[in-house]
Amino acid sequence: MTSSFDRLIKNYSNARRSWESWCFMINVDCENNYPELPFYIRNDNFLSHYLYLSFKDFYIEIYKVVKKSSEDNIFNMLKKFISTNNDNVNACKALEDLNNIDPLITKICNIRDKYYAHLDKNFESYINSNTTSVIEYYKCFIAIENAIIVLSSKEMLQTYLDEIPSRNDFSFKI
Repeated sequence: MTSSFDRLIKNYSNARRSWESWCFMINVDCENNYPELPFYIRNDNFLSHYLYLSFKDFYIEIYKVVKKSSEDNIFNMLKKFISTNNDNVNACKALEDLNNIDPLITKICNIRDKYYAHLDKNFESYINSNTTSVIEYYKCFIAIENAIIVLSSKEMLQTYLDEIPSRNDFSFKI
């Protein structure tokens, strides 16, 4: 693999790791239901900071994967792959799937740019406008993972995903 691809999959792994942490802390789709956990975390200064940091890191890391002006993003890698592999059907489909979630990708990039990275003077409008459902983010993960599989293999992706603790692996006693 190229160093660009290695960076891409590392950034994606970091984004997924932060996502899993955030989902655990707010009790999203956890096998072990902790209904009191989000309230407890939000009301603890130390833990609420980690909640914020996990979401911030998710946006920063996923941004590196999907930001179209970045050289090492998933879009550019797919386009290069398509051009060198005679319009590979799977790569074209993966690119189409990513383009279909462009509104979410734009929202992700705006939240990272305007809130987490630069604190735009109207930053609250960006963070408060994030009414994106968890399901939409799952669609984003699926599109990215399908593209990574086209660029490498399912086994390669799985080796990285296996290193990410699942929100279902965490436990917490209040």
